[in-house]
Amino acid sequence: MEEYRYPDLDDVLEILKSMRDDDFVRAYVDGRTVYLTGDIGSYRGAYVDVYVGYTHNIEEAGFAGEILDKYEKFIARGTMEGYKGGWFDVNGDCGVYLANYGLCGDRLYRFEAWENVFAIEEDF
Repeated sequence: MEEYRYPDLDDVLEILKSMRDDDFVRAYVDGRTVYLTGDIGSYRGAYVDVYVGYTHNIEEAGFAGEILDKYEKFIARGTMEGYKGGWFDVNGDCGVYLANYGLCGDRLYRFEAWENVFAIEEDF
């Protein structure tokens, strides 16, 4: 049986690169639709991993091209300040959680390009 590997930040970048720059990036969580904002930082639940921010309001959503640019610049810095301090390496191997700053969220589980949709599920 093949061991499952959660998508990491490199996987997120690859999907964003496959999208049109002016696409909204949607995620489905527990039957709700949310939109990525482009926010990214140290995840509260595991400081070595990152959160990617979201909103319920499409007017606050980022576009795929803008989000990709923000994420690439974040990785290029090489380090990030942990949620409660300390410094952690940032690279494409970081785990990814759909959350907002200071809040816990869902680990990115299934991730695919399909009409600009991210699929994020807790149960598999």
